[in-house]
Amino acid sequence: MRWMNEPAKWKQDGEDVKITSPPEVDFWRNTLHGFIKDDAPFYWMYVNNDFEARLSFKGKFTTLYEQAGLMIRVDEENWIKLGIIYYRDQLHVSCVFTRKNSDWSTYRLPKKKIDWLHVWVKRTEEMVECFYSLDNENWIRIRQGYFTDAPRMRVGMMCAAPESESVKVTFSNFLIKGGRDDEDFVDDKRLARPSDSLL
Repeated sequence: MRWMNEPAKWKQDGEDVKITSPPEVDFWRNTLHGFIKDDAPFYWMYVNNDFEARLSFKGKFTTLYEQAGLMIRVDEENWIKLGIIYYRDQLHVSCVFTRKNSDWSTYRLPKKKIDWLHVWVKRTEEMVECFYSLDNENWIRIRQGYFTDAPRMRVGMMCAAPESESVKVTFSNFLIKGGRDDEDFVDDKRLARPSDSLL
């Protein structure tokens, strides 16, 4: 795997990757706020054509817009991030489709403490479906939309703290099915075995 905007503090411990984001970083383009941010940590690998990816993560999100999740990225103008965000004093599932400008959807999570959040993306030709789960078994679709016909893209984990000093996140259970591109990939049957991970 490779880094974009590698943070000063991160480590891999078995199947877990622990990342501390730098201060005031994010991925966002134009909409409402009129600025472009493309400086948050993103730990990724290449995929080709149709694929599925899953990721689990946890952290303490207590300041506005602190976030973490899975990212699919073609370039600085075309990307998706799916995960969790702290917004209006509550945790939300967050999904941003960006094609030159960012398009944001949220769904408020229960007020009870959230331990791990699990996300799943499925790309079929130009379309991407986005799902989340609180138990890694029952999946809810939060978004379906047109993304791109680009054959090659990057997929991995990201976190950001746009209005705070940092956020600490633990990522685990990063799984890929299909889309092999290079030596980063292992047997795609692992997606059917949730205990296994690419990390």
